[in-house]
Amino acid sequence: LDVVFAACGDKEAVQQALISLDHLGQAHPRTFVRCAIDFINAQKPSRSHRITILKAMHNTISQNQSKLDESLGGDIIQFACGEMLQSKDVIPELQEAAQALILVLGHSHPQVILDAMISRLPNEQVGHYFVLKTIADLAAQNPLATVLRLGEVLAKILPVLLTIKHDHYRWIYGTAIGRFSEAVTHYAANADANSEINPTAFQGDMDNAFNVLFSPPWINSKQDKLRLACIEALGHVAQLMSREQFDRNLERLIQTYLQMLKKHPERLPIIVSLNNTLEVVARGNIDLFLPLLPHVLPPLHALVAAPVSTEHPDTIRTRNESLRCFETLTRLYCDQVIEHLQRTFLQNQLPLKVAAIDILTHQVTRNDEQLGARKELIITNVKGLIAEPDWSARKSLLQLVAAMAANAYLVMEGGQDLLHFLVKNCAISEAEIAAYNAAKRKGPVSPTDVRGTATHILTRIASGIDFMANSLWPYLFEFLIEDRYTTALPTLCKILAQLAVQKRDTDEEMYYLDFDDQVNLPKPDEIVARLCTKLAAAPHVSGLAVAVLDLMQAISAILHPSITELWDANIPKLKRFLETRRDAASIEKWTAQFENAVLNFLSLTLDEINDDPWCVTLGTTLTNHFALYQPDDMETKALCRFLGLVAQKSENREFIRNSLTTIFTKTVHASEAHRTACAEAFGLVANTHLDLSLDKLDAVIKNDMFKKSSGLFSKKIIPNEPVRATVTLALGHSIARAPPSIVTSRIEVNVISFLRDNIASIAPLYSRECVIRCMDLVGKAVHPSRLPKEFILSCRDDFLRQLLNYMLPPPNEEVSTTQRILGLNAATTLIYLPPLVPTELQREFFERTLTLFDIQEPDTELAASVMDNLGTALSAFVYMDVTCDTLRRCLEMIEPWTMHANPLHRERSLTIIIFLLRKFIQFAAEEATENEAARRTLGAGMSNLGLLLGFLLPRCGDTHLPARRAAFEAVGLALYANHILRTDAAGGVPNPPPGPFAQGVAR
Repeated sequence: LDVVFAACGDKEAVQQALISLDHLGQAHPRTFVRCAIDFINAQKPSRSHRITILKAMHNTISQNQSKLDESLGGDIIQFACGEMLQSKDVIPELQEAAQALILVLGHSHPQVILDAMISRLPNEQVGHYFVLKTIADLAAQNPLATVLRLGEVLAKILPVLLTIKHDHYRWIYGTAIGRFSEAVTHYAANADANSEINPTAFQGDMDNAFNVLFSPPWINSKQDKLRLACIEALGHVAQLMSREQFDRNLERLIQTYLQMLKKHPERLPIIVSLNNTLEVVARGNIDLFLPLLPHVLPPLHALVAAPVSTEHPDTIRTRNESLRCFETLTRLYCDQVIEHLQRTFLQNQLPLKVAAIDILTHQVTRNDEQLGARKELIITNVKGLIAEPDWSARKSLLQLVAAMAANAYLVMEGGQDLLHFLVKNCAISEAEIAAYNAAKRKGPVSPTDVRGTATHILTRIASGIDFMANSLWPYLFEFLIEDRYTTALPTLCKILAQLAVQKRDTDEEMYYLDFDDQVNLPKPDEIVARLCTKLAAAPHVSGLAVAVLDLMQAISAILHPSITELWDANIPKLKRFLETRRDAASIEKWTAQFENAVLNFLSLTLDEINDDPWCVTLGTTLTNHFALYQPDDMETKALCRFLGLVAQKSENREFIRNSLTTIFTKTVHASEAHRTACAEAFGLVANTHLDLSLDKLDAVIKNDMFKKSSGLFSKKIIPNEPVRATVTLALGHSIARAPPSIVTSRIEVNVISFLRDNIASIAPLYSRECVIRCMDLVGKAVHPSRLPKEFILSCRDDFLRQLLNYMLPPPNEEVSTTQRILGLNAATTLIYLPPLVPTELQREFFERTLTLFDIQEPDTELAASVMDNLGTALSAFVYMDVTCDTLRRCLEMIEPWTMHANPLHRERSLTIIIFLLRKFIQFAAEEATENEAARRTLGAGMSNLGLLLGFLLPRCGDTHLPARRAAFEAVGLALYANHILRTDAAGGVPNPPPGPFAQGVAR
């Protein structure tokens, strides 16, 4: 140990030495301490060396006090006293290290320390600075032990107060008297009735100390440090003074506080003393302070309004102490404080107004008993503030409302206005936040902060304050419908669902709502319309969809008695579907599937209710809800589809006509999503009311699809392209969803004639895409699998040629990749229709569509989709005539592309051949299984195998690796198909070769 202690004096070795001392001290604390004392006494190290060892001793002792016996503790204290007092001058670093060594034993050896300090405190002389400082610090650390010996201390220091001339000694004496007074107050608050010391025994001493501290040389010193120490001490001394002395000096004391608050930037000690003084006022004649109250309230209010910062903790403490002062004053002078706050609310000084709100929040929380008779007045005053636009004021007001809710203000008259204020701030929109972010001047509180605070408070009120449940239920239903509260919808739904479950499970009478009697509540059809619309339009909004579903399930019995079981069975399915969103490969596709799931859910609901008047009422509500949203919102799209579904279920023809008019009128025809939704809505209606749907579209064609353009010398009638696009698509959906029994009687007059009249004049890409979709839907509508009897679509071949023109227009016309994909899909649908496509048209189709090998699309997924859909379209010809001759003709038309100079063309052509071979094997298997004649025909094998291998084998040496691999796979498939057809025709053609075989051939 001596070696390590010695190393502490070496600047290069001191860090390692301290680490070693730490380990040795933990292992052998008693030996460590005695060796340290002996080393310092014997070696007399330098001051810095000595300080290092003292700090090491402090570290060891603080962690091992229980291992030190009484005698060693006394030795440590005597040693430390010697170190601290060896010089009469103040040597801060050394003496503070020695003092810390004494104070570390303040709880285990307080009397030993007091004995040592008091014995070194001279009579009728100013004592050593650090002796008095040690006693003062011990009083703060261990007040109960110090008070027992305080009489001895005061007897030695009070007589010399007037003789002290130096300010730094006055500072330590003033600080010590404050600490001693605080210790006595602490003792009185924590000691039992039989305690040895009566705090009143110190009144005489404290009166004398007050007179000195409050004398001009002390309280008016030029040193700020001394003045603040005296002020802080006076606050503690005042609590122990005689009542007469206190009352006599109260006015002077308060005036001193107020003057120092104006002069001193460091206000914490002043406000702490003021608070202590107010506590003494509360124990006596409070009328004495009443004339001073108007002078005290404004500066206190200003302190609450002063800015605070976490970087300066004293500013936060000062504000908190100021609020404590208001708490005491409110207990004593409640009416006066409330009047002061009322006057501040009427002022235009925002910081003072915000501070007044915070002061009232504190009082509501801490002085509920005093404010009990004034609650209605407070509610009235707070209601006058809810229109305040400033975000800081709003946040403070929200915190006040939270405090009022916890103390039963909001269940009183006017409380609903404050709940409305909460909901309003939960519903702060993204537009308001964007406007704030775009502004140059920003405050400390943002609208995002306010919205988060309001949401947290409303949720906490609902879940944590039981008596608020009946104030929230069913009041919050009033905010479900209006669109300005949309942002708050997740919170509202969550709270209402929680309340509904609680009331339903306990079978409370309030659960069942009388919507006719409670006229402010939205009706059941309005709730269903709103919730379903938001559910379908915003499944991606965080928490909204789940909250809506939870609420719908919780209130199903309220909305309609017949849907409870249905909703209990289907809502969990929708929730599970929502969980699949994060794993979805395509969010757009997932969203469309979810929208269809919600539409199907509503359809099942209407079927279960089976009440046409209720259905019409719901449809009327959906119509009215268009006013809640912007024309291009996704909600408008959802409303169109829902209204179409409701019209489908209704038998009220007037309602159906009005619904169709509303759907078409509210559609943003320039938007693809809205145009599609309108068309789907017409299709839904056509499912049960085809003629009404077609009649409405005929009326639109005659009245709205064309507009007149007048020039100087002539008038022109030009098509309204967005409207024409919507009509085209709507015709397709209407005929596709129409009952199969009447499709053939309507399709020629209402759909085919329209397409023939308009195909040639349609120019915009989006209009052409609508025509393509319409052709596809027409083809699906008349497919043999759907119709009860055979029907020939006479214009099928014309449609195919027109599709070719759309997909492959002249170079000067624009075409999109999406349009080509749609065209190939539609062509596939039409090829599947009987009769077989003529050979000449087949050849033309191949020749023109194979030029899609030239497509240059930067989006690789779109390019791959084009090739996939091309393969599907070409394979349709094979499907319609599953013979080797058909396959041969198809492959012969592809053959030239396998020898193209462009390696990408060769690769794509071989990929199409592979696709056709696989499809041929699949179709042959199906045909041979169902048709004996086809089995015999296919059993002859591939007669054109030699020709096929003839142009495939050279490609097995292609310089382009992907083409070479495709060629090997195609050869393998051709040989496999021929082998299977020849050997297994009698038993049916099996499935295509498994993956590993094909991959092996390719390798």
